[in-house]
Amino acid sequence: MGNNCAVNNNHLLIKKVLKMQTVIRAGIIALLLNIGLSAREASAYSTNMPDADSSDNVAASSIAIEGTDLSFPNTITPNGDGKNERFIIGGLEKYPGSALYIYNRWGGMVYQSKDYRNDWNGSDLNESTYYYILEVKKPDGIKKYKGWVTIVR
Repeated sequence: MGNNCAVNNNHLLIKKVLKMQTVIRAGIIALLLNIGLSAREASAYSTNMPDADSSDNVAASSIAIEGTDLSFPNTITPNGDGKNERFIIGGLEKYPGSALYIYNRWGGMVYQSKDYRNDWNGSDLNESTYYYILEVKKPDGIKKYKGWVTIVR
């Protein structure tokens, strides 16, 4: 079964779990339980007992996914056509006082704002790729977001 799984007393022990799944086929039910960050505790149980009434089978799962409430463009086109003129970070209005730092490919700072308001348009900069650091004040401290943005004119 590979070095990530082992069979022990008809239980499949999984050392590495990538996703949770429930499989119901022909009355055979297999369910992965206890799936979380501690993959060592994950195990799969199965039964060969047929289900007398398969019309009422219901499966439900909930998975907590940590995502981001900010979205970053990777290209701006400040050419005067009114589209993608500025580096607009979606959701930034929820975090007033966020600092934005933009760097060129040699690491030189080309723009900074201690209270960024979605107004940087790359003026006086050449077409190129630039790198940003956004510092957002969150309840548990300052979170840094890093990425890149390309200017195309």
